[in-house]
Amino acid sequence: MGVLQCRAGLRRRGPASFPGSRSPPVIPKETADARIGSTVIRPDDFVFGDIDGVVVVPKEATVEVLLKTEQKVGQEKKMRADLRKGVTVSEVYKRHGSF
Repeated sequence: MGVLQCRAGLRRRGPASFPGSRSPPVIPKETADARIGSTVIRPDDFVFGDIDGVVVVPKEATVEVLLKTEQKVGQEKKMRADLRKGVTVSEVYKRHGSF
C-alpha cells in the first residue's frame, strides 16, 4: 500500500494576500504557532495527513508516537496474514486485540 502525497498547504515565507481580499498583506512569522479549531500547531510539531485525516503530534511526543505506530503496524500485518489464511475475524481479535 502506498502513501498518497498532497502538495498543497501553507508555503509562503513572505507577504501574502488572497485574490479579491481588501485586507493588507499578511506577513507570517516562521516561528509562530498556528491554530486550527482547538488544536495548536507549533513549528517543530510533526504533522501527518492522508486521505482519512490529519494528525498533529507535539515535538516532545514524536519519538514515542512513532515507536507505538511501528508496533501497531506490525500487529496489523500479523492480523491481515491470519485473515488471509482463513482465520475468522473473531479468532483474530482474540489473538491480537482490536484493529
